[in-house]
Amino acid sequence: MKNMDRFSVTEIRAAFIALSKDEELDKRKLRQFIYDELNKLVKKGLLSKSTSENGKESRFKKSPNFHPSKLLVQSDNSGVLDVMNKIRTQLSELNADLLETMGAMDTFINMRQQYPNVASELAEPIRSTREQKYILKGKIAAKEEILKKLKEKSK
Repeated sequence: MKNMDRFSVTEIRAAFIALSKDEELDKRKLRQFIYDELNKLVKKGLLSKSTSENGKESRFKKSPNFHPSKLLVQSDNSGVLDVMNKIRTQLSELNADLLETMGAMDTFINMRQQYPNVASELAEPIRSTREQKYILKGKIAAKEEILKKLKEKSK
């Protein structure tokens, strides 16, 4: 806003929430994000920063170098990279779960072969473990597909 000067992070956060109309936002994370972005503008010389005596509140003011055209809206891939990293972590966990499930399945099948007299008791655990294996494989395939598309998009 052209006439806005001497503002705080909290005021910018409140304006952002009002404009986005998303009250589900994590206010603490949003405040930290805005604070970091404002400090980047301070480093670029577009804003000046003053902190209260108690050090609890910072106020920002437009510097003489400030001009809206100097604020470039960048398509930042960091959001996509964050999502990709989260998906990779989830994939690792799913692969570990799949290995555990396959180990259990092998154990049940070996027990059925070693102890044919309890084969009927092992039928249900084998069936549910096999089902779990297919569910995990489906989740892994879906996450890998999403990851592939995000990689293509971020190039």
